[in-house]
Amino acid sequence: MLKHLILLILTSFSLQTWASSNSDLPDLGLSASAKISSTQEYQLGRAIVRDLQQRGAIVQDPELTAYIQSIGNQISVHAHDGEQRFTFFIIDDPQVNAFALPGGFIGVHTGLITTTSNENELAGVLAHEIAHVSQKHIARMIESQGQTSLLTTAATLAALLIGGLGGADGKTISAAVQVAQGAALQQRINFTRENEYEADRVGINFLYEAGFDPQGMPSFFQTLSRRSGVSGQQVPEFLRTHPVSTNRIAETRNRAELLPARQVPSSMSYELAKARLNVFAEDSATSALKNLEARIERHPTEERDDVQYAYGLALARAGKSSKAIELIEPLFGRNQNTVAYHILYGETLFADGQTEAALTRLKRSQILFPRNVPLTMSHANILIEAGNPDEARTLMLDLVNNVEYTTEQLRILAMAANAAGFNGDAHYYMSEFHVLNGQLNLAADQLKMALKSPDIRDYQYARIETRLEDIEEVIVKSRRGKRKRKPASQSRRTGFTPT
Repeated sequence: MLKHLILLILTSFSLQTWASSNSDLPDLGLSASAKISSTQEYQLGRAIVRDLQQRGAIVQDPELTAYIQSIGNQISVHAHDGEQRFTFFIIDDPQVNAFALPGGFIGVHTGLITTTSNENELAGVLAHEIAHVSQKHIARMIESQGQTSLLTTAATLAALLIGGLGGADGKTISAAVQVAQGAALQQRINFTRENEYEADRVGINFLYEAGFDPQGMPSFFQTLSRRSGVSGQQVPEFLRTHPVSTNRIAETRNRAELLPARQVPSSMSYELAKARLNVFAEDSATSALKNLEARIERHPTEERDDVQYAYGLALARAGKSSKAIELIEPLFGRNQNTVAYHILYGETLFADGQTEAALTRLKRSQILFPRNVPLTMSHANILIEAGNPDEARTLMLDLVNNVEYTTEQLRILAMAANAAGFNGDAHYYMSEFHVLNGQLNLAADQLKMALKSPDIRDYQYARIETRLEDIEEVIVKSRRGKRKRKPASQSRRTGFTPT
């Protein structure tokens, strides 16, 4: 799917399209001596991520998102320069690939995660991409383009960065390059290729400082080298943004050996994330279940928790909730410190019609893991379906006021508010949902509907009116091609007040 996405990004974007959907996008028609600011980097990276999201390329599963963000944070804390923020996300594509975007946005393909043999290998890839950001490789690439337009810059980034480790096929990348840069792209690719070695050197230290085995990086490079058969040879060497060579493998292995040796087992979170991805990767819940049952039949003594979790998840997704509960209960009993077990247990109880048991289980889980994002979202969804939207609304308000909220969290909050009869609030939350997606016209429409809601109070009316003025001002300035102030989505972090 993503191989076609590259061309879609390149051929469907125009500067006018981006300006209308991403009103805060910076003008990157830089002079030869101009420097791109961290704000401009963030805005450009976020615009690309928004488009990926709107095209359905980004995995929206809260548990998987929480995992990749957690491991990314564990490494990136050693790369912070005081201001740089990092956002990690998963691309729904089986190709072995990873990429860094401007502003600290780092994407990892599902295919890369499932290909890794252990968590140290996955962490090695993330450390490498984090190093690209910390060493300002992407900013330098953009700055080197001088007077190049934003369209060309975005197209180049899409071709180079989304091409990634395993890469799209040669025809796709070649077509993308023709649209993006033509012959001039060669120099920029050479520039990024040189930075690959620096990203290895810097990243391997991040990897070690984060507590992982630094051998994870060369180990995964070796895996890629073994996998690059005929299909890999079809991609022109100069277009590989992460060229894997014997020299590169040897160099990273030598650097890893200079650091103190350590044996770091994979976390259960890693094993469960891979299990979850493998279940989701099947064409249907039925096929996932059949494959797992065949695996268990071949290895009847295998009682690994990640296999049992995958089996329980597949059973639940296939509608066999009663059998799933029989499997999940002992798994849950053995290890109640794993949030994924709490979520799956509660969701499966609810699917089995045991609503009170599910809500009781999730409420207890919430006490053990307060404000855990995937747990809270699951709990809120079940509360809404069970006819307790006000409780779900209270739960989600507490979450979004205390974490860096996402569009999906705002959507659940809006659903809960609407079901609980708080129509004005529901429109307000949906407005913020659209702001995060860069859809400011839709955000303004939601605020106008909120102002007409009979249930809003005076202080709410003033807050909504002010927010609408902010957004409309940005829309007007965007149409005039002016960006003299921060966008509505970045002017301040909106707080949500319970009513």
